Amino acid sequence: MIDKYFKTRTYLLDLLSKYKTILNNDKYEYLESLINLGLPCINNSITDLERYTLSELSIYNLINKYNIYHYTKKLLESKSISLECFWGFFDDKYGFLLSAETSLASSTRVIKIFDAVITDEILVNIYNSLNNDSIKGKEITILNKKINEINNALKHNSKHIFNSLDWDQDMLYNYWKNDKETDLKTYQKALKKISTYRPLSKNDLREIEIANSFYNLFKDAYGIDDSELKLDKTDYLFGNNHKYMNKVKAKTMPNIKLQVNNYYL
Repeated sequence: MIDKYFKTRTYLLDLLSKYKTILNNDKYEYLESLINLGLPCINNSITDLERYTLSELSIYNLINKYNIYHYTKKLLESKSISLECFWGFFDDKYGFLLSAETSLASSTRVIKIFDAVITDEILVNIYNSLNNDSIKGKEITILNKKINEINNALKHNSKHIFNSLDWDQDMLYNYWKNDKETDLKTYQKALKKISTYRPLSKNDLREIEIANSFYNLFKDAYGIDDSELKLDKTDYLFGNNHKYMNKVKAKTMPNIKLQVNNYYL
């Protein structure tokens, strides 16, 4: 099943040979290197413009899928970590979920390392854990600003802000008001959790150490440049979770999206 979906090295090299007359030497050698796992497809070996040009070729996506699976599998095996594969239905498309994690010794705590959803497109997630103190003050300021903005909006806006011939004003206003109130509760809850001092436990410190080591492994292997990552979203985490929030930074390429998940403890 895996070889059928991700193809084999022999199959891809044979298929690539048929493109030799339409690819210049640099592009051909680049794709050949991806098949031979000489480098990962997520790096800066080629420009974004070159990626867009190659993305017009059906073989490029096949090679990227093969490379993501086998390059990552090889990288993780060097650290005695297994890459798990699951066939399934993701965003209305069939494909594979690749996943890798580890755990703390003498603890039930699981540490995410890597996952990827591979369908027609590729979504790659790598993970890191950080000390919440490094960002607490800035995040409290952001949350207070969001809370004040919502309170002002709820106080000063009425159903008359909606002017629609197709929808009832009261209904539109109630939808808007419910959304705002839901966001307000989330931000207030997050503010309370982030503002509450909780010293890092030994397990927290060990998780940060392990997560950092694997993040740096992928950062070096993939050639990730922090300056190229843009903040995609912030998820606030509740319940008994020892994590406060996840700030997701992303880089989008043709048919590939890389997400770096920064969990704050």
